[in-house]
Amino acid sequence: MSSLEINNLHLWYGAFHALRGVDLSIGEGDFLALVGPSGCGKTSLLRSIAGFVHPRKGSIKIGGQDVLRLKPRERNLGMVFQHFALFPHMTAAENVAFGMKCRAVPGSEINDRVKRALDMVGLGQFADRKPRQLSGGQQQRVALARALVIEPNILLLDEPLGALDKKLRIQMQTELQLLQKRLGVTAVFVTHDQEEAMAMADRIAIMRDGELEQLGTPKEIFTAPRTPWAAEFIGSGNVLKGRVLAGENGKTAIDLGAGCDFSLGQPPGTGADEDVTVFVQAEDIRLEPTAGTEGLEVISHRYLGLYVEVMANYRDGVIKALLSPGEAEGVAVGARVIARADAARCKVMEAR
Repeated sequence: MSSLEINNLHLWYGAFHALRGVDLSIGEGDFLALVGPSGCGKTSLLRSIAGFVHPRKGSIKIGGQDVLRLKPRERNLGMVFQHFALFPHMTAAENVAFGMKCRAVPGSEINDRVKRALDMVGLGQFADRKPRQLSGGQQQRVALARALVIEPNILLLDEPLGALDKKLRIQMQTELQLLQKRLGVTAVFVTHDQEEAMAMADRIAIMRDGELEQLGTPKEIFTAPRTPWAAEFIGSGNVLKGRVLAGENGKTAIDLGAGCDFSLGQPPGTGADEDVTVFVQAEDIRLEPTAGTEGLEVISHRYLGLYVEVMANYRDGVIKALLSPGEAEGVAVGARVIARADAARCKVMEAR
């Protein structure tokens, strides 16, 4: 296993500036997830690491060696693609052996390593089957074995679970995570699924317009997004517009509009009449019924099993709360409510 250091990386596709000065450090044995909307640069960054595209500026160091000018085969990287990319005319064993044959590994060693790799992913008994004779999950395991059998310095995974159904995808998330930890291989995982990134990664890198928006552990990303954009992208909470208002005796508070009462004091570095953005998780919102036409109107319920997602209209959008089924019964669709949250559970950021 090796560390990965990316410094000031710039990539252009013609006139399009795809990567804009990306800096990223990944320790030995770490599992990093790259997330972001389509076109943000996450796959371009993965392909730059692999050597499939050629950044004009910056450095990519694997184990301390700058590999930016090396060809893909000289970087000793394992790659797993979304659509498996297995050779249909080859058996599972032959697919796994392919990379070693290209590296001129002795035949006897190839056989031993193929057997170990297929056993490692639970497919030893399917060595002689061709891809069309395997399920989607089995094909993905063959692709994973093929990437790992060459003993790569870095394992690169480009949305490898995207083609699987939900149940199999969740199963493969667990298997892949456990296998990566058992082998200790450094891994970079591209996914468009924020929940998948949260479940699997040691750290998450959120990308936006070719730049790194935020890097942190899943807990940091979830509970303390650094920007309103990152908070909205994670999609697990509410991003609300507020204004710092002067109150009695010189005290200030954040006004979030009618129907919201979070008892937020003035954040450091702000002044009266300054706009701010407040982020609060949906599970930290309480909805309390109120009389008459005051407050917010509940507009929908969505049953999620352990929780009910309750939406209430808020200014020009909605505010979302995750309530227990019992709590949700007390705020039926059409009811008027006050949204409350503990100040300690809210994060105040600069306005967009």
